Amino acid sequence: PRVEQCLRNIQQGSSPERCWEQRLIRKDGTVAWVRVHAALAEARRGTSGHITAVMEDISALISAEEGRFEAQRLLREVADNVPALVIRLDRNLNALFVNRYAADWSGLHPRDMVGRHASELLGPEDFRRRLPLLQAA
Repeated sequence: PRVEQCLRNIQQGSSPERCWEQRLIRKDGTVAWVRVHAALAEARRGTSGHITAVMEDISALISAEEGRFEAQRLLREVADNVPALVIRLDRNLNALFVNRYAADWSGLHPRDMVGRHASELLGPEDFRRRLPLLQAA
C-alpha cells in the first residue's frame, strides 16, 4: 500500500519525486532492503508521463545499522551493571553518556545528565581536582 500511494502521489503531481526504503522478499525467501528513488519523467506531446524508478540494495547498510544498535545496547547493559561511575564526555567536557550507577549516585535520570558540563555533574570542588585528568583523557 505504501508503494502504491507514493507512486500515485508522483503521478498526480503532488510529489514530483520520492525516495523511500522498502523491505522485499526475494524468490529464495531471503530478505532484501532497497532504497527506491522514483520520479515522474517528462511526457512527450500527446503521451502521459511515466515513472522512472531506481532501486539501490541497502541490505548491508541495514544489517550494519542493526549490528551497531545491538552493540550499543550491549555496551549500555554492561556499563549500567558496572558498580562504578561511567560518564563519557565530549571535547568540551559535556556528558554524552551516563551509566545507571552514576545517575543513581547523582540522584538524576541519565537523560537529565546528558549534555551537562562535567563541572555541573561533579560539583565545583571535584571538578577542579579532576580537571587535569579530564583534559588529559
